[in-house]
Amino acid sequence: MNEPIDPLERLTSSLPTARPIYREALRRETTRILAQRRRWRRGLLVAGSAACLVAGALAALALVSAPPPSVSPAPAPQQAVAPDAPRPADENPVALEWQAFDSPPPRRAELYLAAGDRYLEEAHDMASALRCYKQALPSDRGVQEISADDNWLVMALKIDHRQREN
Repeated sequence: MNEPIDPLERLTSSLPTARPIYREALRRETTRILAQRRRWRRGLLVAGSAACLVAGALAALALVSAPPPSVSPAPAPQQAVAPDAPRPADENPVALEWQAFDSPPPRRAELYLAAGDRYLEEAHDMASALRCYKQALPSDRGVQEISADDNWLVMALKIDHRQREN
């Protein structure tokens, strides 16, 4: 019995088969081209990585060798201190703040103001000075009056405190 032949089989059966010599030459040439492309890709990857490494090293070197920006802190406003005014013995603002914390109310406001002044003048630490000034204002009514000896931050806090009371 005759079996029907598949049209695709008929087309492929009529193709000439490649000789083993040609197959081997084709395999060698294809392998050589693929290996060459693989080497190029690796080379480009290594070159790109090296370029990134060099760029990072140059940027770090530029940052390290660059002089720091010459920004000097603004001079703190000088406060007029009466010569007969008692100055706390300890000049350390942290110690003054702890003394104020442990002191009775009349002395507490004076020590908090002194600690705030030290923070602002010596350490240029505005956040700590603000903390001390805020502790001093509500503790003593006499401290809430604005005087010529007050610095700008204390004056601003006193004005704000007055406005909040009214």
